[in-house]
Amino acid sequence: MRALVVALLACACTRSDPPGPGTRAPERPASASAMAPNPPKVATPEPSLPAQPAAPEDARVVYPFERVHSPIGSVVLRSLREIAAREPKLRADAFLKVGDSITFSDDSLHCFGRREPELGAHGDLAETLARFRGEGRRQPFTRQSHAAKIGWSAWQALSGNPSPVDRELRDTRARFALVQYGTNDLEIGSAHYFADSLWNIVDHLTAKGVIPVLFTIPGRGDRKDRDVWVPRYNALVRGIAQSAQVPLVDYHLALSSLSGRGLGRDGIHPTTYLGPRGRDGCALSEEGLRHGYNTRNRLVLEALSRLGRALETGQPLDDDEPTRSGAGTFSEPLSIDALPYADVLAHDAAEPRDDRYACAGARPAPGPERVYRFRLREATTVRIQGYDRGGQVDLHLLSNPSPEACVRSAERVITSRLPPGTYFVVADEVSREKKLVPPRSLVVIQAE
Repeated sequence: MRALVVALLACACTRSDPPGPGTRAPERPASASAMAPNPPKVATPEPSLPAQPAAPEDARVVYPFERVHSPIGSVVLRSLREIAAREPKLRADAFLKVGDSITFSDDSLHCFGRREPELGAHGDLAETLARFRGEGRRQPFTRQSHAAKIGWSAWQALSGNPSPVDRELRDTRARFALVQYGTNDLEIGSAHYFADSLWNIVDHLTAKGVIPVLFTIPGRGDRKDRDVWVPRYNALVRGIAQSAQVPLVDYHLALSSLSGRGLGRDGIHPTTYLGPRGRDGCALSEEGLRHGYNTRNRLVLEALSRLGRALETGQPLDDDEPTRSGAGTFSEPLSIDALPYADVLAHDAAEPRDDRYACAGARPAPGPERVYRFRLREATTVRIQGYDRGGQVDLHLLSNPSPEACVRSAERVITSRLPPGTYFVVADEVSREKKLVPPRSLVVIQAE
């Protein structure tokens, strides 16, 4: 995927972020502002070993959109165990924090290491909490991570030599990594650069035997023109997690049922419960879990608990979800049952065919293509994103499975108002980079 020079990003963040409406003001004064530096003019180095799940492509699990925790069935479990086998000596009682101000905040996990939390109805998480708190060592809950900073975007996690991620891994030898980026990245305004950077992080971690847990980002209550981009970026997070068959936590979905979507006065950062013990992000009581940080802290413990049980017992926690239907070719398109949809496919499994697309401006694409089919029951505005890995892939929207039926072509994004009917999306390889074969394409289709 190609890098792009992008603009300056500003983000007002604090170590402890502001409370939401109706809560008492924090005891600590808030306010610091940080400017995120520009992304570099060249992409961060590609990892030496791209993430390749154990399951063959046609057997990989497609993560359902209605679940907060992605399933850990037998297919995903095999992939997780294969990742862990790359470095058996990593600590199963430690994790890395990789992210921006939400990850960095004092309200994010720190309270689990400082006092006994109120677990409420979630007492089953006590064992996981005890395992990561440990005895006589520095706890991952209270650790200030090299790879979690105010105002950071995804590209910064692997910048420098050694990178912040590598410094953190060297110091912790952690088996797991909690990864959340996107809030600052969407300010940059380059979704393909975000996808490339997050993909780098996942490939880099899994190559080293670290299992990343990816979190979607909260909505934006400060600006509607930013909030509209949140589902688009979250679909990229989902597609990359699904590609590597590593856990996804849909934080955005978990916050959707909370008042104000769990966001504070600034409309960017989550709220924190202010209860009898003061500021208490680790209170998992019914009242506490009405707040954004408390919900995130619960989700972290749940994700770590699920991973621990699956890896220790070698038993899947969930039934395998339905996998793909169709080969992704013109003769047998990959069938999409419902929108939104996100997936990654390699291109070497497909055979190239005549690709003289009839759309104005369509470029020759001599390489293999991947073909998707979806149906609209009513007139809908559809947004299609396509991002490449190890090559250059163009998008084509067709009204029937033939290049001559091309409706629109674009390098990365197609947005079109479509009448009811059946449509086909083609991700067609234009060129490839020899060092990263086979090329892969991330395709996201959403109704807007």
